[in-house]
Amino acid sequence: MARLALNHEFLAEMSHQLREGLRRQDEEARKEGKRYTRVHAAADLNVSRASLQFYLAGAHTPSSDVLRRAMELWGIELTYRGRKLTVLDLESPIRTNMPVPAPPLQLSLWDSIKGLHNDGLSVKVEKKSPQSITLQVEIGFKAR
Repeated sequence: MARLALNHEFLAEMSHQLREGLRRQDEEARKEGKRYTRVHAAADLNVSRASLQFYLAGAHTPSSDVLRRAMELWGIELTYRGRKLTVLDLESPIRTNMPVPAPPLQLSLWDSIKGLHNDGLSVKVEKKSPQSITLQVEIGFKAR
């Protein structure tokens, strides 16, 4: 995942904006008699609490996905080199340019079970001990 180039001013702004976004979310929650904790924030941003703490402290740079989620959920605004960043600036080019592959075609389990025959099944005892037994099971499927 592409990360923004390390710029200490930008890192300080990111951590400040994340702290402000978290504070605003907590203020909104308190109006309803609730709390918006760092546990909630980490879950909303899909990061660990430790990662969130590093981001808030300005020790680590969050990925563009984390920043995008914070911008969408908390309404934070970031400025990089005099330019206000938008959610579109943080879109992952991998996600937007690459087609999603179709899932591989698989036979259903029921179709496979219906095709089993007694002559295609063998079980051998590999190893015995007083505590356990190891079996080798071989299931042969006939080609259709």
